[in-house]
Amino acid sequence: MEFSAGLNRYISTIYNPAYNDDALNAENDIYRLLLSPDLDALILISEPFADPNQRSRITELIRSRPEIPMVAIGSDASRFDLPNCLMLNTSDEDDIADVTMHLISEHGFTDIDILTGPDTMIVSHHRVAGYRRALEQSGIPYDESRVIYGDFWLNSGHALAEQYLSGKRRRPQAVVCTNDYMAFGLIDVLSKADVRIPEELTVIGYEYAQERHLHNPILTTYQRNRPALGKAAVQILLHKLSEGVYRSFSPPRGTVIPGNTCSCGVCTPEFTEELEAVRARSDNEFLHLHSRLELKLIEAKSMEDYRLAFIGQEFLLRNVQEMSVCLYANWYTEEEPGENVISYPVYSETHEGNSAVFPFTSLQEIIGKCRHPAAYFYTPLFFSRYPRGYVVLRYDIPTTLVHSRHCRRKQRDSHQRCHHLPVYTFFHTDSP
Repeated sequence: MEFSAGLNRYISTIYNPAYNDDALNAENDIYRLLLSPDLDALILISEPFADPNQRSRITELIRSRPEIPMVAIGSDASRFDLPNCLMLNTSDEDDIADVTMHLISEHGFTDIDILTGPDTMIVSHHRVAGYRRALEQSGIPYDESRVIYGDFWLNSGHALAEQYLSGKRRRPQAVVCTNDYMAFGLIDVLSKADVRIPEELTVIGYEYAQERHLHNPILTTYQRNRPALGKAAVQILLHKLSEGVYRSFSPPRGTVIPGNTCSCGVCTPEFTEELEAVRARSDNEFLHLHSRLELKLIEAKSMEDYRLAFIGQEFLLRNVQEMSVCLYANWYTEEEPGENVISYPVYSETHEGNSAVFPFTSLQEIIGKCRHPAAYFYTPLFFSRYPRGYVVLRYDIPTTLVHSRHCRRKQRDSHQRCHHLPVYTFFHTDSP
């Protein structure tokens, strides 16, 4: 992730699909920060907003700021009613065309099935269109009977594997699975049945899910170029702010990630980095599980107790340079939150910047003390149905919110993945 001169701000809830957003109103109060007069531009990452009521609320807030240029990225951006918002995304059709062409040009296959998502989802048909385009450009007839509709989950792969094993469906040379989970399901069942992959069947996935180390053989897959998409969104907004118009956009292409489900074979250095990231994530989860920090925070009787609880626990705040708790001035009441907020410093890696408690009414007052480009991550504080404020984390390095292994993959134009959280990103174009 490249930081432009200025400040980046992320606002997020913790996405929980098990709950209707009506049950999370206090948590979602964080989005009132959209009304801040400090905002210069807005990027909406749309995919995690599954609840239509929440999308309506977000749409209402965003439409109240027509003076702010904005872009939305993600396949679900069209589900937001934002007429003045530029919609950006990678191309599912182009990506699956690339996946299919890999099987044709690199492996010489002409007998290829495709397992896609539900017939009712437009994205499923976009991906089939890419498959069809690659076939026809290569002089291979398209056969609709080779298209299998699934549900983007493991059981679709299980079902297709059983059809191949039973003879109900003729086994092809290769299968394009339009997401990795369906591919995982397919290779799990076939491998258990002693079908040799890729000798007897080549399988390729899509999306580069981080669980491929849990399946054998290691899946060949395709990674969408999300970093290039994010970079383009920033550049488009900066151009809009400086020139008054949006610049042109072409969906960025991704790359094949080689594995052992095709004859390319896994790239050992790359897979070693994957395993290092998995171990780092596992170690971090273990530390969080067995740390006594949560108990210490529960026992805190004052903000000073709360701050001191982090002493000795800094290792849990990965890559964080500064952390502050921002409480509404009336946080201890059941009243509606007011405009006044009080910032309590909790942790600072350098002991510089925000070092004292101070009240503020503008977001700029908390981030304006930083004298260099940084990213700020805002997440809500709430109890029951009452919003209390938010926590602000400051990151100064580009590995923020992504695994460092992706940042090291410079030969691939930094094809890192970001976690799928409901995140808003705000950009200041002038240096602090």
